[in-house]
Amino acid sequence: MDFMRESIQKSSRGWICNYKEVNFNNKTIIMKKKNFSNEDDAYFFYKEVKEKYITDLKKIKKIYGRNALTLSEYLDDWYQNVLSGYASASYLSVARWAIYHLILPSMTYDKILKEVMSSDIDLLLAHIAPLSKCAAFTAQKFLRVAFNDAIISSRLSCSPMEDAIVYHNPSPKIKLYNAEELKKFLYAARDSSIYLEILLALFMGLRKGEIRGLRFSDFDWKKQTVAIKRQAPNTTTSIADKITEENIDSFFNNPKTVTSIRTLKVPDFLWPMLEERKLLNESILLGPYVRYKCYSDFVCLTSTGNIKCKGTFDNNIKQIYLSANLQPISMHKFRHLCATLLFEAGIPLKEISRYLGHASETTTFEIYCGIFEADTDLKKFIETFDPTLHRR
Repeated sequence: MDFMRESIQKSSRGWICNYKEVNFNNKTIIMKKKNFSNEDDAYFFYKEVKEKYITDLKKIKKIYGRNALTLSEYLDDWYQNVLSGYASASYLSVARWAIYHLILPSMTYDKILKEVMSSDIDLLLAHIAPLSKCAAFTAQKFLRVAFNDAIISSRLSCSPMEDAIVYHNPSPKIKLYNAEELKKFLYAARDSSIYLEILLALFMGLRKGEIRGLRFSDFDWKKQTVAIKRQAPNTTTSIADKITEENIDSFFNNPKTVTSIRTLKVPDFLWPMLEERKLLNESILLGPYVRYKCYSDFVCLTSTGNIKCKGTFDNNIKQIYLSANLQPISMHKFRHLCATLLFEAGIPLKEISRYLGHASETTTFEIYCGIFEADTDLKKFIETFDPTLHRR
C-alpha cells in the first residue's frame, strides 16, 4: 500500500501527476511531479511510472532481503499489527491520527527502514512542525516508540531517534479526575441544582454557554437527539424586557464556530432527567417569585425564571468539589472529560472533533494531544454509570 502523496490532481494549468521514483544511487524513494495538459496523458504516464516504481522497489528490497520494508510501510505495519496488540484505545486513536495525518503525508521521500538516519528524521519533523504547535512533538513521540519496537523485533539494531533534534511539548498537560475522583464528585453533586447541566457537559461535551442556551424545543424526543444552535449571553437579565417569542434568538449568541452547530445523540439516562427538569420548571413558572416569563422554554432556569448565570455554575461546582475533598475543577473540564471518554472508547479524532463542534481536527488535536497519557481509567466506570444511583 502507498502512503506518501501519489495521485493525479487538477490544476489551473491542466493536470499534475504526483509519483514516486527509486534513486538507486542513495537507495531513496523520492516524490516527483509532472504537468500535463489533459487527464488521459497524466493517467497513462502515472500507470507507466507506477509499474517501473514497483519493479525498482523490488530490486532495492532484494539487497536487504524480501521482508525489508520502507519507513512508510513499516509505520503502517507497526500501527496495524504491533501497536494495536498492546496499546489502549485512546493511545491508538491519537497514534492513528499522528501516523496517517501528520507523519506519512509529510514525507517528501522514503527509505528502506535500515537506511533511515537521524538527519532524515530531522527533515521529516521540520516538515511536520508548522502543521500545529504540538505536531512535531507528538510525531516524534510515536516515531520513538515505533523505532524501539523495530529494535525489539530485530528490524533495527539502533534507533535513528537517538541523535535526532528533540521537540518539547508546548502544551501543559490537562489535569482531569480519574474514575474514582469522578465517582466521588458525581455522588456529591447528586442533589445540586446543576446536576443535569454537569451531565450534559460530561456526556455530551457541551460548552457552558451551549448548556445555558438549551431549549426544550431543541430536543427531539422521537429521534433521541438535540440540536445545538445557540449560546446564552453572559447576562440574560437586562435583555428580558426586550424579548418576544419572535425575536428571542436574535438576543442569543451563535455557537463558537460554524461546526459548533451540530445535532447530537442524547444518552438514554438523560431523558427522564430532562422530563423531571421540565416539570420542575413548569412549577417554578407558576410560583410567586417568577419575574421572567420569556425564558419558559429554556432548560436552565432559576427560581425567578431567569436563565442560570455563569456564576451559578461556578459557585455550585466549587461547593461540590470542596464537599467531596477534591482538587478544583471547572465546568469546562467536564467537556475535556467527555473528550477523554471518547478517546478511551477508541473513537477516531475526526469524529471526536465533530462531536465537540471544533473548527477542525487540528483544533481537537491541539487541545487533547496529551490527554491519552492521563491515567483516568474512566471507561469501565462510565459503562456502568447510572445517574439514579447517585441521587437520594
